[in-house]
Amino acid sequence: MYIKNLELNNFRNYDYLQINFDKNINLFYGNNSSGKTNIIEAIYFMSTGKSFRCNSDDYLIKEGSKFFNILIEQENDDFINNLFFSEFNKENKKKIFKINNKNIKKLSEIIGKIPLVLFSPEDIYMIKGEPLLRRKYIDNILLHTDQEYFGFLSKFYNILKNRNYILKLIKEKKIDKKEIETWNVQLKDYSIKIINKRIILLSKINDIINKKFSNFNNITLKYKIKNIEEISKMDLNIYYNYFFEKYFEEEIIRSITLIGPHRDDIEINYYDKSIKYFGSEGQQRLICIILKLAEGIYIKEKVNVYPIVLLDDFTSELDDMNKNFISEMFNSFQQIIITTTNIENVKNIKINKYFFVENGRIKIINHY
Repeated sequence: MYIKNLELNNFRNYDYLQINFDKNINLFYGNNSSGKTNIIEAIYFMSTGKSFRCNSDDYLIKEGSKFFNILIEQENDDFINNLFFSEFNKENKKKIFKINNKNIKKLSEIIGKIPLVLFSPEDIYMIKGEPLLRRKYIDNILLHTDQEYFGFLSKFYNILKNRNYILKLIKEKKIDKKEIETWNVQLKDYSIKIINKRIILLSKINDIINKKFSNFNNITLKYKIKNIEEISKMDLNIYYNYFFEKYFEEEIIRSITLIGPHRDDIEINYYDKSIKYFGSEGQQRLICIILKLAEGIYIKEKVNVYPIVLLDDFTSELDDMNKNFISEMFNSFQQIIITTTNIENVKNIKINKYFFVENGRIKIINHY
């Protein structure tokens, strides 16, 4: 599966753009702020229903316009094409998605239809930032490959919202403490379902790294629940019951739930040391890219479709040896879209199609 065509109207700094991609490696190069990342952002938006750079769709509309739309033509291995369309209007805040001219009613119906893996420079914070970003890494993989997980996660956050509200009412002495018991059971049930799926996924990512990335098979991901050293040795059902009993009064005082997959972490180690605390900037960046490519390999193994790999300025901070190592892994994929400010940064990578980007305009460049 690959993206054949992309068409943009009033998106970011593009009035109108129509480009045809190669089914293998595509390079967009040009100065900063020329519009390279906007191409990747448009593809990501169509796949996930949101931007990876901002929280408001208003910012995606070209200045002076009232709407934007995106059209993507996707070709599958059986040569059957699909048309994906999205539009957002800032006046009525209406967001529309269509597949082959059929309206999509729920966002969950669009997720995973264009499987992809994205690396952007900000992803290094997945390594050195807050636990939320590491949870987001595994949640995104599962949301794109496991429909059941989407349901579990949606149900969990609904339970969490209600349980926090019950804690608030108990604090205000408006209801009896026993009212929390039903919510404890539900929270525990869905938490364990989510945690088990996350642990299984991490095990598979570890296996992929060990088998496919021989130079870096000492990278390991470990699921972390506060106050539990070895999850495999702990009965989570018993632990949750213990936690509810021990920390119930604290939860009432704070009116928040202090246990659950929304508070867990993923420890990323290199040679048994936390890369967050002991890794250099270059190591952290490289390992982040490796985790993203491992995600792509997992998606291929899980759904039997090659994901599109989007690499936004991935060569920064990498020496030639590590650039070459990463480029060797490109053989595990089909379509790859790369951005860079300097074409010399990818001089050892076989590029199939070159696009020069300048002030919202794109030229196809022939390189021999």
